[in-house]
Amino acid sequence: MNSIPEIQYANAGDILLAYQVLGQGERTLLFVNGFVSHLECIWEEPKLNWFLTELARHYRVVLFDKRGVGLSERISSEQQIEDTLEDISTILSALSCDRVSLLGVSEGGPATVLFAATYPQKVDKLILYGTMPKWSRSFDYPWALSKNQYKLWLDQMIEQWGGPVSLDKFAPSQLDNSAFRHWWARALRMATSPGSLRTTLDAMQDIDVRPALSHVRAPTLILHRKLDQAVPFEGGRLMAQQIADSQLVALDGIDHWWWTENPEEILQSVHHFLLQSDSSDVLEQGNSLKAEALSKRELDVLKLAKLGYTNQQIAEELHLSTGTVKTYSSSIYGKLHAKNRTEAIAIARKMGLIT
Repeated sequence: MNSIPEIQYANAGDILLAYQVLGQGERTLLFVNGFVSHLECIWEEPKLNWFLTELARHYRVVLFDKRGVGLSERISSEQQIEDTLEDISTILSALSCDRVSLLGVSEGGPATVLFAATYPQKVDKLILYGTMPKWSRSFDYPWALSKNQYKLWLDQMIEQWGGPVSLDKFAPSQLDNSAFRHWWARALRMATSPGSLRTTLDAMQDIDVRPALSHVRAPTLILHRKLDQAVPFEGGRLMAQQIADSQLVALDGIDHWWWTENPEEILQSVHHFLLQSDSSDVLEQGNSLKAEALSKRELDVLKLAKLGYTNQQIAEELHLSTGTVKTYSSSIYGKLHAKNRTEAIAIARKMGLIT
């Protein structure tokens, strides 16, 4: 996109929220970003510009800066996750939009989950990328940073402010790209200030939306890089296990940001998910058609597919060839009268074959 989309403002009480609308598709797709967001600066990064422009060819894409970030009003108090829910509601009201597809990215993911669980009538599809439901370690959640590790990371962010800090975590593939390093440092400076960053990340440490996962009713696509250096893959896998109508796509790569490595693959996954039949239609199909019984091995394949395993990973787990896994998958689709893996999982859940 050659020109920056118009910046508009919506009122959330006494707070002004900046947002943009691009594209004219029938489906509205609302991005919920993390703390690195600035509605003008994002268009300066060529690959991100391309990604958003491609999305806007198919959907009405809505971007906004949360309160305290980017072009939205800065706040002095600590931002809570409930504030982001109010921000989402404010943007939807400004658009006169009753139902929306949500895409929650990184630190924006937990608020997106909570919104979908709290207002199921407003969310038709949910997409989560590179996020997790809890941001600090506990005995039952061992892959997040400990409090000491979190403090060290935050202190490093503040101490090195002004430069491309933590690029080794967010986009290590771009470490030798001088243009990207320059843009990343500028994006951080434009998005927030050191003091606001500390306030935001201190609050983020207390987030835990695991109890909300089982209340999400919208069909959910979870995209996560297996070697994400900023947000561990295990967080995405946990969400896939606890959100009933969900599918996990395990992506190759090491970057946290979605547009820096194989963005075409992410676009394809998003398009496929948003264009497929709604979950309610698929579940009605599962009720109306009498499926043939699945064999134990087919059930094994389906259960691993539900967890986001690729055919190769399923083959390794079950000590089969990839060709045999594909044969089992074709048999599963036929028996369940499903067009693809996502439909097969949804139908199998409705029939009680898997949980």
